[in-house]
Amino acid sequence: MTTHDATDEVDDILNLVTQDSARSILAAASDRPCTAEELAEQCDISLPTVYRHVTELQERGLLDEKLRIDESGDHVREFETTLESISFTFTDQGADAEIRFR
Repeated sequence: MTTHDATDEVDDILNLVTQDSARSILAAASDRPCTAEELAEQCDISLPTVYRHVTELQERGLLDEKLRIDESGDHVREFETTLESISFTFTDQGADAEIRFR
């Protein structure tokens, strides 16, 4: 479990997870590792949007990238959610987030 109390970081995470497409990516990648193309198809969002959100989610430690070698020997990047749960607390002093990782 990690608690984040830096206001800017909490705001960044809150802004990210309130976006439908970012939440869809987290949900899809929680079932099994997915390629960017699979995420775009499953979430019904464009590939550039997938890559933008993947980068943002990785920067915040909410998504992990793994390299898989397919049957033809090609390297395929797959993404998997590292997130177990996020809880936000709001007070007069600001926001706090408790993030649990798998």
